Amino acid sequence: MQSVLAILNPRCIPDFEASLELLDIPTVRIRGYTEPEIAAGVWQRVLDGARERKFTHLTLISDDLVVPPDSLDAILEHASQHPDRVSTGWANVDELQQDAGIARRPLVDAEPTASSYSFPTWRSVLAGPRVQQTFFTGFVATTCLLSLWNRYPYTLCGGGWAADYSMSRRLTADGVRIDCLRDAFCLHLKHDRRVPDDRPERRLLVGEMAQEVLWQMGG
Repeated sequence: MQSVLAILNPRCIPDFEASLELLDIPTVRIRGYTEPEIAAGVWQRVLDGARERKFTHLTLISDDLVVPPDSLDAILEHASQHPDRVSTGWANVDELQQDAGIARRPLVDAEPTASSYSFPTWRSVLAGPRVQQTFFTGFVATTCLLSLWNRYPYTLCGGGWAADYSMSRRLTADGVRIDCLRDAFCLHLKHDRRVPDDRPERRLLVGEMAQEVLWQMGG
């Protein structure tokens, strides 16, 4: 397999940028776009570009996530062995809670609310088997074949957000299994999920940074 790491990149977070230097994988940054703009055409440009560059898989993260190299390796290895599935890591929901951002039950609400999820604790994930079924990707280094990404494109919920929730529901409805790797923990750089993060180094720069799809093939 050959995967490219696609990065939803509306910010410039120093901890994320430092962590990215440790990953040996080609990248494509989706910089400065709103989610509706990504859904309206930018995402298809990314998929087309990945296909033209002969990638077989795509791995998706946001720029508020620190992905350790060992976690990425575990996800990519599992994805190569199970091409009919979606493989993903897991992360803390925020820096205050003990919840892990995966779902033990299918997502049934058309629009996500706080009660839509059935987040387990970190401890229960770590105590569980190496591969655990989840019904929510969270885009925590979520990896699958390009053909699956094309079947389940980047679409939003009604409010123009929550692409991960939308994709997760569609995968579940079609019987596509989402596997979470216990050993693929990633650090979510979110202080409190209930409120926007007001720290200067984590603010959104959409409207300020140049919009571009930037390929870096050297990893």
